[in-house]
Amino acid sequence: TAFGVNLVTLDPGVWSSQRHWHSHEDEFVWVLEGELVLVTDAGEQILRAGDCAGFKAGVRDGHHLQNRSDRAARFLERATLLDPRYVAAHISLGWALQDKAEYVGLVEPAEKALAAFGRALELHPSSAEACRGLAYTLLFLRRDDEALAAARKALSLSPGEAAAHQALARVLFVAKGEFLEAARSYAEGNDAASARR
Repeated sequence: TAFGVNLVTLDPGVWSSQRHWHSHEDEFVWVLEGELVLVTDAGEQILRAGDCAGFKAGVRDGHHLQNRSDRAARFLERATLLDPRYVAAHISLGWALQDKAEYVGLVEPAEKALAAFGRALELHPSSAEACRGLAYTLLFLRRDDEALAAARKALSLSPGEAAAHQALARVLFVAKGEFLEAARSYAEGNDAASARR
């Protein structure tokens, strides 16, 4: 299955783990009995029976529980592994919506494409393809500075990828009128494609 549930008993003076966060798992804890201290970047919070806390995948806020009381505490811990195919699905949806926006010339599908690419990046922040899609969509919406930032991020995430160079070139050419820099980026993309063959 894609998730697991653990019943955990934490004795007095014991920590649930070192502070940690999950790149690809959402986590949920529910205190059944006793008292625990939740430690996060925001500080400390006391959790008692019936209290719960959730942690979104990819959020770099290390957390753990500490039992500072004089009796054992019990809690349920559930982690849901996010299927990497979800990222690909959001990216595919984003491209389809972006194509539709360009074909019919409407803003609404482009706005939906932004949401799809954004969700893909929430699930996988280092997706160069999602950044490229974001760049093309932002360019369509004439949000030129944001498009340039997204194209540069795509290239930084995947410097050897021809498509990342081509996205940057298109944004430089269309949005900024920087023809020489655009041509240089296209040439680097062609070189990257040739090197991969």
